[in-house]
Amino acid sequence: MVADILALLLALTVVSAEDAFIGVNIGTDLSDMPHPTQVVALLRSQHIRHVRLFDADRGMLTALANTGIQVSISVPNDQILGIGQSNSTAAKWVSQNVVGHYPATNITSVCVGSEVFNTIPNAAPILVKALQFIQSALVASRLDDQIKVSTPLSTSVILDSFPPSQAFFNHSLNPVLIPILKFLQSTKSYLMLNIYPYYDYMYSNGVIPLDYALFQPLSANKEAVDANTLLHYTNVFDAMVDAAYFAMADLNFTNIPIIEHQKHPGIAVSTYIYELYNEDAKSGSTAEKNWGLFDANGKPVYILHLTESGSVLANDTTNQTYCSARNGADKKMLQAALDWACGPGKVDCSPLLQQTGKTPESCDFNGVAEITTTDPSHGKCTYQIGGLNGTFANASAPSMNSMSSGSPSSNEFSQSHSLLLTVEIITWSIIFLQAARFV
Repeated sequence: MVADILALLLALTVVSAEDAFIGVNIGTDLSDMPHPTQVVALLRSQHIRHVRLFDADRGMLTALANTGIQVSISVPNDQILGIGQSNSTAAKWVSQNVVGHYPATNITSVCVGSEVFNTIPNAAPILVKALQFIQSALVASRLDDQIKVSTPLSTSVILDSFPPSQAFFNHSLNPVLIPILKFLQSTKSYLMLNIYPYYDYMYSNGVIPLDYALFQPLSANKEAVDANTLLHYTNVFDAMVDAAYFAMADLNFTNIPIIEHQKHPGIAVSTYIYELYNEDAKSGSTAEKNWGLFDANGKPVYILHLTESGSVLANDTTNQTYCSARNGADKKMLQAALDWACGPGKVDCSPLLQQTGKTPESCDFNGVAEITTTDPSHGKCTYQIGGLNGTFANASAPSMNSMSSGSPSSNEFSQSHSLLLTVEIITWSIIFLQAARFV
């Protein structure tokens, strides 16, 4: 069970970005892969606004059109050789997979391969050419300002990662790594890094404490300290990110940001959680098949709340869900939602009992509300669940606007002046998530 939780929370793809966000990776190695429209319905029901695809599937890109969801697409590893050897092949790829869908589908980046040094080392010598050819095609299409190009690296390319101040890139890779970093610098792109705290913990032979891998609070005497900088690290993730900074500095690159961090304040990082679905058809260990937030039927596997990503719900052990005010919601719109819920919405707002259907799409109210499994009760303001089944189910309906649709269904709203978002969150404000694995 612990391994499953670690696999969910701690395989992440980190991306530096000015407006940091949390998103998810979408893998497709399922024996019964949901239809793209079902995938998009799930994303919208969970308020997931950023996704990364491991390819450029036409069906997914079409389904994502006009949703506003920001999409990172990928050149699969098996296409890198062809693209890296032919500018025209790269131009054709961009024409079909980017220009053919943009701007209806909000494509924001192209990942050229993933962990190429580890998975297809024979393609590493032409990886830089592949990056350059894709970039040139975007320039020709006048999309280079809107869409960035990068390549996700495994942290295994960083040696001697602790203490972070001693970290450096594997020097044998410098003939390719240095041109990659120069490319990222010249195009104002970002470093993409796959970080695996789960595997760091599993293979540490007890050296790495479980809480250090799980982002759990640590007492001061258990924090890891870099003797050279005297910086304290409370989790594997932060230490690995700083190790990447020091490794770049070792090669005289100091202006390619990764994350808002102790050593580099003010630079936020975007992260993709690995991943949206459990991939039962994926090869490898059991852990590799169970990184997902949801199963193929859209049933949640874990409870996970992410800052700025909406409520990502799973495995609701409380068997209750609540419709609570979204953090930072406009007060006038919030009052309008309350007026509707307590009037036409048919919610008995005195004992705060839900009277009608509980569905994800009914908890939106023009964007001022969201579903949470955390009981928002506080003080004398108490939410009561009277024999109602609060289990959250995956939504298949694409509509997310209950008020404009005139839906009579509503979840519970508190009339208290202190109606605030009380969702329990994991503080990921310094990371840009991709789904348990950084791509």
